[in-house]
Amino acid sequence: MSPKTRLRAGHLDMIYENGFLRQIQIGDTEVLRMIYFAVRDHNWGTLAPIIEQEIIEQGEDHFRISYHCRHQEHAQDCYAWDVAMEGLSNGTITFQIQGTALAAFRSNRVGFCVLHPIHGLAGETVAITQSNGEMVKAVFPPFIAPAQPILDIRAMSWQMNEPREKQSMELNLAFEGDIFETEDHRNWGDASYKTYCTPLEKPFPVVQNPGDKVVQKITFTTEILATAEDSLKTLPSFAEKASGDKPLLAIGIGASYLKKAITASNAVLLKSLNLRHYRIEVQPVLTDWILDFSNEAGNAYELQLPLEIALHLGAEFQVEIESFVQLCQQNRLNIKFLLLFSTQSLVTPVNIIQQIPFLKQALPDVKIGVGTNYNFTELNRNRFNPELADFITFSFHPQEHAFDEMTIMENAETLLYAVESARAIYQLPIQVSPITLRKRFNPYATDPQDWIIDEDQRADPRQVASFTAAWVKKCMAHLEKAGAQSATFFQTFGSQGVLDEDGQLFPVYNALIK
Repeated sequence: MSPKTRLRAGHLDMIYENGFLRQIQIGDTEVLRMIYFAVRDHNWGTLAPIIEQEIIEQGEDHFRISYHCRHQEHAQDCYAWDVAMEGLSNGTITFQIQGTALAAFRSNRVGFCVLHPIHGLAGETVAITQSNGEMVKAVFPPFIAPAQPILDIRAMSWQMNEPREKQSMELNLAFEGDIFETEDHRNWGDASYKTYCTPLEKPFPVVQNPGDKVVQKITFTTEILATAEDSLKTLPSFAEKASGDKPLLAIGIGASYLKKAITASNAVLLKSLNLRHYRIEVQPVLTDWILDFSNEAGNAYELQLPLEIALHLGAEFQVEIESFVQLCQQNRLNIKFLLLFSTQSLVTPVNIIQQIPFLKQALPDVKIGVGTNYNFTELNRNRFNPELADFITFSFHPQEHAFDEMTIMENAETLLYAVESARAIYQLPIQVSPITLRKRFNPYATDPQDWIIDEDQRADPRQVASFTAAWVKKCMAHLEKAGAQSATFFQTFGSQGVLDEDGQLFPVYNALIK
């Protein structure tokens, strides 16, 4: 990975890192978050670029960069690019790519993407030039849009303000080589809007055959419109538009995937965190579910924490619920939250939601939540009536599309938008559970067998680094600002935990102390 390089093109400042342009700013205002290209496989996995022959030439107000790069699938080269970008002293950036398939493989996307920041754009109008040359108006959505808010893009133009210099700016993007459209990237945990190539209405995956080519170009231009202070309007941030009393954020922790008893010494350490609940997974269709349930209830008792139970129900959900309730009553379990999910659906289906009155009668002190065990996008695109439930739940991770530390840190902001959007849709308190560094499932895989991600792939080596502690603090700040009811972070111990099996604390442990 190439180191970060600070670049300037006229009044634009930016970072060049690993072949892409990031955090493009005028003064203190971020006008574009990123310009990059991607090769996505048939399961929407991102193939990392391997950069070669990189040349960087830069002056005080201009730059020129070129390189060759390639992507690999199964350790074999499958795609290659020749890349050239230039920043001019008048504030113009051009970015050109010429790609060639080196082997046959299936892809869902090959080409350019542009990320737009949320702050300063949410709710603002953008002028679109369509493929037929017609001009239309669109809006960057304030709350997270379930479907693409902007389609059929050849060029786009919008305005932003730069408060420090008291300037109003017009920003323009022109695309060549494909038709582009914009989606709300916040659905998948990214703090941006994304304008990308190849409309999703076209069939995918596409087989890339050796010799197939992609040639694209992006031109970004800027113009200062005014400098008078009275020409500027004040754009409130998304958070400033939020209203209502904010509850205190309750923090919980998840059970370790290692399925081991928590030692007395580790229990002492975990109890020092002042946690509010202990999340466990219960799936009555599994053979050993009662034994696993009993063991995790024992861990909760050792931690002196009430349970947060994610109950995953199958086709015989009524029978499974009765068995579950009977076990809870017989053992007088201390349950705080019950999350109702279905193994047959991305969100809690109506027939399971209708079981809530029975569950409330059987477990009267338990708060019952519905929603999704996956990303916010499932909650947003598969809307339902939650009126019998006490709260809405969804999970969160920051690495659906990119895996570098800058992206992960930026994406903590998404929690603010996701919580506010979920509340606007469902009018109920919001819980985020679990929050993890890497994704646990891939519900977007072409082959359903690829939905499951093994535990080694769920673990990120940065779990034990101070970086993750800093990220968690940002996540908690955004959750509190949005007024989330509760959040469940990580696991007790192990590679996805806050300490190892021997009681060695990871830096993230201290970040969770409240």
